[in-house]
Amino acid sequence: MLVRPATVGRWRDAHRGNPPFHGMGKTSPAAAPPRCAILMGIEYGRQASAPPEGDTMLDENDVKLVKRSYLLPKIAWYSIASIPLTTVLVILLTMYDNITFGTVGSDIFQFIVFIALVVIETIVGIVCCVKTKSNANSAHWQELERSSVGRNTRTDMNDAVAGGVGMAIGGNLVKAIGDDGLDIFGSTLQAAGGAVAAYGFFESMNRLSKSAAAVGRAHGIRLPRLGAVRLAALGTPLIVLALASAPRLVNSANTAAAAQDQAAAAMAELTSALERAGADVSADDPIEQRENSGYIATGRLIDESGEPGACVTVKTDESGVVTSLMYDSPVDLRATPEENLARAEEGLAQLYGALHGADVRYADSGLSVSPLFPEEFRLAFLGGDYYTELSSDLDDTGTLHAWAFFSTAPRDEFNEYTDPSLGACLMASTI
Repeated sequence: MLVRPATVGRWRDAHRGNPPFHGMGKTSPAAAPPRCAILMGIEYGRQASAPPEGDTMLDENDVKLVKRSYLLPKIAWYSIASIPLTTVLVILLTMYDNITFGTVGSDIFQFIVFIALVVIETIVGIVCCVKTKSNANSAHWQELERSSVGRNTRTDMNDAVAGGVGMAIGGNLVKAIGDDGLDIFGSTLQAAGGAVAAYGFFESMNRLSKSAAAVGRAHGIRLPRLGAVRLAALGTPLIVLALASAPRLVNSANTAAAAQDQAAAAMAELTSALERAGADVSADDPIEQRENSGYIATGRLIDESGEPGACVTVKTDESGVVTSLMYDSPVDLRATPEENLARAEEGLAQLYGALHGADVRYADSGLSVSPLFPEEFRLAFLGGDYYTELSSDLDDTGTLHAWAFFSTAPRDEFNEYTDPSLGACLMASTI
């Protein structure tokens, strides 16, 4: 309901001819009140006729309509804008869990909460958008806006919304072809389409919100503050998702800490066993640096002359379970094949004996078996030369990859940097 406020002129008309003080009749110039008192009376009358909240000229329902028309498009935009923020957060939380704690895959509960949040954000955005357009297209709002600012704002959606959606659909169709060369192009179309549609949606909602703000300013309406609304629309989904991810992260941290302690105990056990065998040991320290890929301990025997002898490299997973072993012994080209073979078998047996007594876990029971050279491998090495590589399987059960090897280089490629060696490699098939 529109109300025309009183004016100073109408106040003067209402009081023209009335004496300044009722009941006193005519007064002499000396007794007349000063001009400043009359002006003060005019100002008092103006203040008394003013409405309590600015010069709104609107009833309570219209004031609420203006505030809703200003706030709803903001909420619609904030809700849609929170979807990519929520998506980025769930990706970052999953990456942090996988990289920092070595966890594989994603949390099902976290994923369910994420999907629920995206659905809620989408519904809120659509509902607020539909309500905003319904208000803006109503005859009452059109009249109110026209009488307040002299024109009506466009209420249609920006063409970029439809264009962006079309680009995203085109990207999906391109990716559906299944061509690896087109996947990047399809993903680019999807991302570009989402960005274009988001811009169009923002422009449309911002235009309608500004229209309501202009009407509110024309009537002196105090518009709602956006700080709390923005924080609730953008921050609430992020907080809920972070809280939903907290149990998984805490559990991952506890699991990683326990695995770190187990790996440290395994490394200490391996180091002690190899040192008792007289080996020079180098081992990772899980307490100093945790590794999701596992840890390595190396023990090398040193002969009486100080020359390096047989060596074993033990690889464990992040919790200290042995997953692979590689034994090798250097080959001296000045010695006979028989001498090199005997030296290798003696060194490998000594290292195996040291590890066999260590209190460690194995990913496969075959890893704890002595690395003996097969007879055909021994004959091939003894009857061959030092420039032809050899390899022979030690296990064919399918749970263990194991082979004996003679590593070298062809005669024309052999040089001072070539390190020929005899050995055996055992690797659990689960890694």
